[in-house]
Amino acid sequence: MIEVIIYSFISNSLFYSYGHFLKYLNYQNKFNNINDRALLGCIILSFIALILNFFLPLSKEINTIILIFGFVTFFLKRKKNFKKKEIYYLILSSVITSALIIYSNVNRPDAGLYHLPYISYLNENKIIFGLSNVHFRFGTVSIMQYLSAINNNVIFKDIGIVLPLASIVSFFLIYFFNNVLKIIKKIETLSLENLFSLFIVIFISYKINRYSSYGNDAVAHLSYFYLISKIIAKSKHFVAVLDYH
Repeated sequence: MIEVIIYSFISNSLFYSYGHFLKYLNYQNKFNNINDRALLGCIILSFIALILNFFLPLSKEINTIILIFGFVTFFLKRKKNFKKKEIYYLILSSVITSALIIYSNVNRPDAGLYHLPYISYLNENKIIFGLSNVHFRFGTVSIMQYLSAINNNVIFKDIGIVLPLASIVSFFLIYFFNNVLKIIKKIETLSLENLFSLFIVIFISYKINRYSSYGNDAVAHLSYFYLISKIIAKSKHFVAVLDYH
């Protein structure tokens, strides 16, 4: 149990560190939110894995180098300038991530049939074009399998491949619950964005409440809801600017 919590913290910190890179590339005004940077880090690492796999298998050794590079670069950039809210965020997301994994006790065959074989292939081989012609299971995957594959390193051992799915869901959960908390704390903060988040939290509690049943669908749904929430927030600001003028 303690091992899962520690690995969850390291893994979430890795995602956050890669998402934090763009803060130093003149994007600080666009990705200034902690939660956005954590999710962005998952996207960046997924595409790093995809690009690397064109040339190399995502072996544990290569993945470990990527892990170390992310942390070293992050600490060199930040030095001692860490904020308390960043540490609290990583701890909270790690607790949620580990809880999702620890309390998952329902057997689902999808992982064994589709996802795990493909992750194993990514760790052992570079991209083989036409692989889905060998078996249909290799054609029913998503970018999430690349994120899982690149998280398989010598530090996390075999548990590394199960962490990213729980991590990215925990980032989404924190985002939507944080919007709902704004309403609870102060009713004046009620907005279309926060109201939408309230309905999403209800939906998550009813339909997306078990890690073992996530597959790729849960992340796809939550990503879609997240995008809608951001569009609503941007539309609100856009309307406010029009009203001002």
